[in-house]
Amino acid sequence: MKSLLAGIAVLSSLSFACRAQEGDPAPQLKSQVIIERPIPESQLAPKTIPRPETAEDEAIRKQADTAFSARAADVADDCGATFGARIDWSSISPQELRLANPENNCGAVLDALDQLCTSSTGRQRVGPAIKGIICTAGRRPSIAMHAGTLVYTLDWQSADPAAFAYAWLAAHL
Repeated sequence: MKSLLAGIAVLSSLSFACRAQEGDPAPQLKSQVIIERPIPESQLAPKTIPRPETAEDEAIRKQADTAFSARAADVADDCGATFGARIDWSSISPQELRLANPENNCGAVLDALDQLCTSSTGRQRVGPAIKGIICTAGRRPSIAMHAGTLVYTLDWQSADPAAFAYAWLAAHL
């Protein structure tokens, strides 16, 4: 019952926030979601996407894992930090795996971190804040941070994912 009442309260506040004043065009609702609780592993990606099954898919995944981890190690070193990085393969379909370049697309967040760490202030902010990075694919680009784990959700159609990641990191670290 409490969750139903909380849902109604949220809908009511959204309805109130969206009402246009007289003479205004349709209201624009802008929101930012900041996750303040752990993200369960089961919620990082939909479970309906099958994992790659062919030897070629496995080779692509292995090469991408190696390249992404090596790049993350270089960035961590540049930032004076220690963190690991991994790609959440359950969020990437076999078609996306073959057509896209997962380690480069996931690398946008690493590029942003590297850029942030060019200053001593950036290094001081990144070092203690980030303990791990998970790259996942989704419908919209997003970044969430909890307990030192940065979860970067990439969108294959994003125009400039590194700029998006840099803006978020600069504002939240």
